Amino acid sequence: MFNPVVALLFRIINLAALVGLIAYIYKRYLRSTLEEQVAEQEAIVNGRNQQLYALQARLEELETQKNTLIKHGKQLEQKVLRWKEQVLKEHDHYAQEQKAWQQHATQRSAIQQEYLNQKLLLARVAPEAIDQVVADLERHYQDPKAKAHYLQHVVTTLTKR
Repeated sequence: MFNPVVALLFRIINLAALVGLIAYIYKRYLRSTLEEQVAEQEAIVNGRNQQLYALQARLEELETQKNTLIKHGKQLEQKVLRWKEQVLKEHDHYAQEQKAWQQHATQRSAIQQEYLNQKLLLARVAPEAIDQVVADLERHYQDPKAKAHYLQHVVTTLTKR
C-alpha cells in the first residue's frame, strides 16, 4: 500500500497545517484579547505598585513622626522629673525654714512667758517683800543702841565725803 515515507511526509504536512491554523487563529482572534488582558493586568500591577510606594512613603513619614514624638516625650519626661526634683527640694527647704521659724517662735514664746511670769511674781511678791523688810527694819531699829549705831554710821559716812 502506501509507502511509509510518504505516510510520514503527509503526517508532517498535516502537522504543519494544523500548527499554521492554530497560529493563524491565535494571531487573528486570541492575540489581541490576550494582549488587552495582559495590558490590563500590567496597569493593575503598576497601580498597585504606585499605591505600595505611596504607602511605604507614608509609613516612613509616620515612623519619623513617631520617633520625633518619642524623643520629645522623653525630653518632656526628663523636664518633668527635673521640675519634680526641684519642687521637692524647695518643699523640703520651705519645710525646714518653717520648722526653724516654729522653733524660734516657740523659744521666743517661752522667753516671753518666763519674763511675764517673773513680772507677775515680782508684782505679787514685791509688796509683801517690802512690807516684810520694813517690819524687820522697824523691829531691828526699835532698840536704842541699834538706832544710835545706825545714826553714827550715817554721820561718819557723810563726813568722809
